[in-house]
Amino acid sequence: MDRDLPSARKIFRSSLSAIRLFFVPIVTWNLAIVAITTVILVPVFSSILSAGFLRGQVFVIGHTDLLSFVSRPDGVAYVILAIALALTASVMRFSGVHRIAMDARDGHRPTIFRTFFGVIRDAPVLGSLCVMVSVLGIVTLLPLFLGVWIIYQRTLGEFDINYYLSVRPPEWNTALLMVGGWVLIWAAVVIGPVGRTLLALPIAITERLPARKAFIESWRRSRPHGRRLAATVIITIVVVIVARLVVDAAFVWGARSIVRATVSVSDGLRVVAVISGALFLVSIIVDTIVSLLGFSFASLVLVNCYRLDPVLVRNAEKPTRVRPKTTSRLRTVRRWLRPGRVVVISLALVLFGFWAGSFLLASMPDPSGVAISAHRTGPPPAPENTLSALEAAIAAGADFTEIDVQLTADGVIVVVHDADLMRVARDPRRVAAARYEDLVDLVQIPDDGSPPSERRIARLGDVLERSRDRIGVMIELKYYGFDPRLAEAVADEISAYDMEDQVVVMSFYRAGLEQIRERLPDVPLGFLSTAAIGEIGRVPVEFIAAAHQSVNRAFVRSLRRHGRELHAWTVNDPQLMIDLIETGVDGLITDAPATAVRIRDELAELTPAERLLLRFGVGSIR
Repeated sequence: MDRDLPSARKIFRSSLSAIRLFFVPIVTWNLAIVAITTVILVPVFSSILSAGFLRGQVFVIGHTDLLSFVSRPDGVAYVILAIALALTASVMRFSGVHRIAMDARDGHRPTIFRTFFGVIRDAPVLGSLCVMVSVLGIVTLLPLFLGVWIIYQRTLGEFDINYYLSVRPPEWNTALLMVGGWVLIWAAVVIGPVGRTLLALPIAITERLPARKAFIESWRRSRPHGRRLAATVIITIVVVIVARLVVDAAFVWGARSIVRATVSVSDGLRVVAVISGALFLVSIIVDTIVSLLGFSFASLVLVNCYRLDPVLVRNAEKPTRVRPKTTSRLRTVRRWLRPGRVVVISLALVLFGFWAGSFLLASMPDPSGVAISAHRTGPPPAPENTLSALEAAIAAGADFTEIDVQLTADGVIVVVHDADLMRVARDPRRVAAARYEDLVDLVQIPDDGSPPSERRIARLGDVLERSRDRIGVMIELKYYGFDPRLAEAVADEISAYDMEDQVVVMSFYRAGLEQIRERLPDVPLGFLSTAAIGEIGRVPVEFIAAAHQSVNRAFVRSLRRHGRELHAWTVNDPQLMIDLIETGVDGLITDAPATAVRIRDELAELTPAERLLLRFGVGSIR
């Protein structure tokens, strides 16, 4: 790196100039790495992480066991390996972009083969760098998470977290202020040291130093510029993200305008499907180009922070004359606009549009079978997990009422979500420490106008009796510290009411599900997941209930391969309901079951082509 760090403006201009000068080799390299990553690296890395050699014979480690797992030596090793493997493709892409820029600076003609073999030669160093970055990242973040945990325990540890999230008492604001202050302190402390390590990657590649020495050299050389380096990289990331959002928004607006214009002049939905297919192709191309350019720009910024290329700076500061460059580009445009080439390109787009349109139509799932489950028994304003909420769920047309069950001190199965009753009844007692006879007179809030008897703490038997032949019951085994008595008691209750064919049981805890399977083998089981390590589709259950943020088409396909259904929770936004149904989920768990039922039924009445139009904002669900 030069003695003095160049200004951010000069670095950005030089990086943009480099992209213009080396556009073809940079894009070719990025496309090659993306292809290698998709075809080779992702399957190999997935196999490594799914092999279980660091997890024993456990298929998946759910979020309830994650903390204990990552606190063990094998868990730490797994996390480091996972982060390092995730970084590998990006580091390889950066290494190639760096080599292209350095080859050009040294007078060599950048080629894909020269770049590829250079990266392969440096693979051991790049791998060790990924591992070191993973370790340093964990060490850097550990104080942040530890401080947040201490603040949480001191300010929000008295009652169940859902009370604080719902009511937002003064303690909540105090905790937010304390966390915000701690994050600022942490950022102020680490930004300089982190900035001083940013040059390790270009140093290792250019000077062929081992990873450890590269970090030491980066720390030594960037001594006066750590904060400026970090600030430059942060600004670069923000610029790339904003540019990506702007391009995406512009494309969505343009695509919707094209589809609407097509609908206005043509009544044929097949034509619209072809146009949609062509737009699908264009969206892939645009997304790929924007992604590649954004990554390349960020990579070149880091390269220029390491060693500003004088040749590129001169090109950035003194661009070649506009007229010759413009004339040359116009000639290129004219060549591509010759009638023969235009016809060939148009035919290719039409043919791809036919294929993509047909593929999109054929791949659209059938919405009619999507199960709608009323979250926590039923929708507001009825108090959650009450008989009043159950009646509201039935009136809304839900297929299932989703309830949470746990044991009282005297072994009664009650329908309560939180560990305590502070949120639902302003009673600080914990459910596991209270006797049912002491809770029976509690009336839950809010008051929805139903009789008080309908808003009291319900037992599982009360819900089963009221639900029989009216609505299915989705029972979540709610544990605050695993208690083997709960699953046994639930199995007894289901058998006593002879409702094995009208219930499903789910939980975050596999041990409880295994108990139900042993007692009631015909009852469908579901594994709940917010975050997990491992191959979740291998869990021996009938369905996975996942947070909607984790749902995408790849996840749906993965579960389909293992024969598992997918239910998404908690889905309350109408547009999100449509998106998830079109993604292929088998069920929605929602606080708005009436809306979900209406959307599902109206989607089922539309043709696949009409549903395709909804993706482009043409038409609507009433």
